[in-house]
Amino acid sequence: MRLIGYLSNGYPSFEQSYANAKFYHECGLDTLQIDLPAADPYLEGERIAVRMRHALSSCGNWNRYLENIAAINRDVSGIGIILLAYESTINAIGLERFIRFCHQEDLRDVSCIGGRLPQVKERLIAAGINVSCYVRFHLDPDEVRNAESSNGFVYLQARPSADADNPPFRTLKECIGFLRERIGAHRPIYTGVGLRTPEDVVMAGDAGSDGVFIGSAIMDNEGNRQSLRKTIQAFAAVCKRS
Repeated sequence: MRLIGYLSNGYPSFEQSYANAKFYHECGLDTLQIDLPAADPYLEGERIAVRMRHALSSCGNWNRYLENIAAINRDVSGIGIILLAYESTINAIGLERFIRFCHQEDLRDVSCIGGRLPQVKERLIAAGINVSCYVRFHLDPDEVRNAESSNGFVYLQARPSADADNPPFRTLKECIGFLRERIGAHRPIYTGVGLRTPEDVVMAGDAGSDGVFIGSAIMDNEGNRQSLRKTIQAFAAVCKRS
């Protein structure tokens, strides 16, 4: 089972995010979701939104962000990379330029955020880029249809939200089984949101998840390298057994 962590590109600096990528992989993360910040990160929580705004206020040169990703891809041997970018960010970089970059770096997994510019997603898929999609635990019909029309992995909410109204299934395993029937066995289903402990990851693995996103548990320990190493290693040990 893949262990996926989040990397804020350019936060607090390009040098530090590059160093973080190397450290995370050394500790046991096998995949990084690396963002290209958005001027209007309207779907992000406050923590990620603040990081994106800080990065852009420090540097608005898209070349620098792409160069940092290329350096991580080149220097961190064996790391998997998922790019995260809002449609508006991809447009700002240039859609065709972004596609060329993905092909040059052999980075084929992209979380394309937003639904305001559907032509961006359509063009990425046509260019052979695997575009992921997010599906909440209560399996919103529109989100399920979006998953069916995409070609990348599905990021499935691992636990229902407190305000979820009568989700059709009670367990993550049932949700994964439902999605498998609709997207096929060849596309991965990764789970996240609410996975904070190694025990949570065991649950996700038993439910059939192909990988887990660990965000807050890593970011909460960023100020203490020793604690961060232990945290990542604990999650990595579970993923290796699953």
